Amino acid sequence: MEINFEEVCQLVEKSLEGLKVDPAQCREDKPGKWTTVINNSQVWIDVFNFEAKPEVNYFQVSSPLFKIPEIQREEIQTDLLEFAYSMYGCSVCKRGEWYFVLHLREAMGLGQSEVDKNIDRVAHYSNDIYQKFKFKYPQAIS
Repeated sequence: MEINFEEVCQLVEKSLEGLKVDPAQCREDKPGKWTTVINNSQVWIDVFNFEAKPEVNYFQVSSPLFKIPEIQREEIQTDLLEFAYSMYGCSVCKRGEWYFVLHLREAMGLGQSEVDKNIDRVAHYSNDIYQKFKFKYPQAIS
């Protein structure tokens, strides 16, 4: 079942309300974008589509973990990959000079429960990874 842009946005806003977050306070200027802090993690939520196929919408939740450090890079990368193996519904990725926790999917068939769970998962994994890696690699991660 295809779901339109506004319907996906409504699911996101209902989820934020369920987390006691005011959607209007974290809504960005561009439609389909929210930024908030959940479980001590900055969380970015995006609903988007592409001009070439505007009828296909995407739901994305991401959270920055930490900037790629100058020292212990290989050890940290290996540990991130090991940690990612145990993650459910999310991945660890790199974009630019940062590592992120990411959930991305087409919005087709998306329901409230999945939106709720994936916002929660991204925030949980982001906080968990950051705390563990900050402890294990204190000189590399501030």
